[in-house]
Amino acid sequence: MKDGEGRRRRAHKRYVDVFMRLTDEGRFDPLIVMWPDGRAFPITEVLDRGSFGPAYRGVSTARYRVRVGSHVTNLFLERHVFDATLGKPPVVRWWVEAYG
Repeated sequence: MKDGEGRRRRAHKRYVDVFMRLTDEGRFDPLIVMWPDGRAFPITEVLDRGSFGPAYRGVSTARYRVRVGSHVTNLFLERHVFDATLGKPPVVRWWVEAYG
C-alpha cells in the first residue's frame, strides 16, 4: 500500500479483540472490531468468509472480507493448532493489517 506521496507503507499484524457470534452451525460471524485503544468499529456486512488454509508452522489463517461503514477491509482469524509435544493449547485470535 502507498501513502499520499507515493511511498510504500509497511504493513504489520495488529491483533484485535473481536465481538463475534458463534452460530449453531459452528460458523464465526464477526460483529465488532475493538482497536487496542478502545475504539469500536461495528461490522456492517461480511462480504466473504474464507476457509482455513493449510497450516504453516502450526498456524492456519482464514480471511474475512468485511465492510465497516463504507470501508472494505480484511479481517483474519488465526488458528494455532494443538502441539502435544510442547504442551501448548490451541489458540484462536483475530488480526488486521495495520500500517505505520
